[in-house]
Amino acid sequence: MRVQSNLDNIGACGCGRAPEGKCNGWHGLTEEAYLMELELWQQSNESSQVDAQANEFRNT
Repeated sequence: MRVQSNLDNIGACGCGRAPEGKCNGWHGLTEEAYLMELELWQQSNESSQVDAQANEFRNT
């Protein structure tokens, strides 16, 4: 990725593995380790969304 060409790309994921679009170092993982990390991230993200929805419901 040529960050020098476009400063908006600083920190952007160049390998396509980072679920949020910013480099998180997953480019260095084996395929097996990447899949495990992705599954953990998805579970954590789903849990966070459920918590946020519950808090929103309580505040209405």
